[in-house]
Amino acid sequence: METVKARQLPAIFRDGKQTCDFISVHDIVYLAQLLVEKEAAIGKIFNAGTSKQISFNRLA
Repeated sequence: METVKARQLPAIFRDGKQTCDFISVHDIVYLAQLLVEKEAAIGKIFNAGTSKQISFNRLA
């Protein structure tokens, strides 16, 4: 976090081409609110994502 605050590039391991599907906290909170209201969601497992992959190089 200090690296980002200092406007320096973070350390990237390997080649940085690995990807992840990052989702905002706001979207997760919205999903949680929806699920709390649905009785059918009780005891179920949900996987949340954007279906958009971003590489660590691009993120940095």
